[in-house]
Amino acid sequence: MKSGPVIQFAAFASSAEAVGVGPDGTVHYSTDAGATWTRKGKIHDTVQAVAAVNGQEAGPTIWAATASGLVLSTDGGVTFRPADAS
Repeated sequence: MKSGPVIQFAAFASSAEAVGVGPDGTVHYSTDAGATWTRKGKIHDTVQAVAAVNGQEAGPTIWAATASGLVLSTDGGVTFRPADAS
């Protein structure tokens, strides 16, 4: 059995592109349906849900519902900002 990161929330942006968020808010990204993962950034709040859509070269667009509100990443999970920020 392969080992990988502990994923608390996951979302598929396509059949192969997955985003996972660990209990500590660390964001992981997979391009092979979860067989291997790459660590990206971190959400600095309590994550309650996550959603993703197929992105461009930078990776998927990710939304995360947190205890403080909705946050958004447009760079594949490297950075997050409040979703209502311009």
